[in-house]
Amino acid sequence: MNTPETPRVMWLLNHGTARDFEINMLKQLGVKEIYLPKKTPANLRSASIDFSEDLQLTIPPDDLAYLNQQNWYDCQDKKAWRLANRYFHIIFFICHEKNAFTHFANFFKGVLIWRTYGLDKNGSYTGFLEHNEINGKASLENIKNRFFFGEAYNNLHEIEQNDILKKNSLFLPAGLADTQSTASEWQGTLKKILFVCPEIQISPYYKAIYTTFIAEFSECSGLGMEREVRRYREGGTNDFEWLLPGQITYPNIILKRGITYNRELWRWFRWGMYDGQVWGLHTIPGSSIAIRGLKMLGVVVPQGTHMSIILGTVDGKKARHWDVVGAIPVKWTGPDMQAGSDQVAIQQIEIAHQGIDLSLEMGTPMSFF
Repeated sequence: MNTPETPRVMWLLNHGTARDFEINMLKQLGVKEIYLPKKTPANLRSASIDFSEDLQLTIPPDDLAYLNQQNWYDCQDKKAWRLANRYFHIIFFICHEKNAFTHFANFFKGVLIWRTYGLDKNGSYTGFLEHNEINGKASLENIKNRFFFGEAYNNLHEIEQNDILKKNSLFLPAGLADTQSTASEWQGTLKKILFVCPEIQISPYYKAIYTTFIAEFSECSGLGMEREVRRYREGGTNDFEWLLPGQITYPNIILKRGITYNRELWRWFRWGMYDGQVWGLHTIPGSSIAIRGLKMLGVVVPQGTHMSIILGTVDGKKARHWDVVGAIPVKWTGPDMQAGSDQVAIQQIEIAHQGIDLSLEMGTPMSFF
């Protein structure tokens, strides 16, 4: 099927982070008019609505308004699809529910690009078509001359059993909004580490990975302990003195890390600013009975903070693991900022605590779950 030199595109993914990059990518590839959907399927994660590209569309306002009323993933409106086929040449879509592939194959007559970002290690898109589409294989066969497997990673097609998915693969990378194209590759310039996961609020597994991620620091100092020693000299013995061990004290621990979008350090420091509940009785040995008694009386018992400091190896294993008891943030310091500097902005937090213990857990993977 022939498409014009500057085709119009319907980008029907509704994903905010993906949209920021992919619209930019399409424009760098020469696409000038891009339609973004205004209705969001209920089960589409990380969805958002954007009207900004409507200003670039050379489509009659009444027709555009009609298109904007549609949820394209279940649209059966013949007029809407007639307008879509009249004005647009390419559709980008994802299959987030059953029969989505067959739906677009049946209604759209232009080029279809199935946007794919990868499945878990046991899944394949060939299997998806077989198990989630009533006529998936037949629909793919019917549109094979106007279909592309739009993979976000250039090896996704390698495991596919379906020859059309393999042969019609089109590498369109996943990226961030600042990414620029060169003659042979896409390059980004954003010097930040971002954690991107649409299931972070609904999956305990991914939530645990995120918790581990934000807890990683680049520098740690003050990890130690000191014992007070009293010296006692015995009368008549001039070349010897008794050493009497006393209390153990712990210097404050200072942790440094790069500034990120996450606010957990800031929130931890501010926690207890108004009610004083920074650490709790349960950090004191033998206090469990007292805590149960207080709770029975309806007294709110502040929760303590235990934390671990882990030294990792280059292959992701634990070299040392210290457990810190009763940690209290006592000082937060923001970054020194200078316009024009390309240095990473560093924040630090100073922590007082009740003691540390060296764990026997070493040589295991760097994870807390």
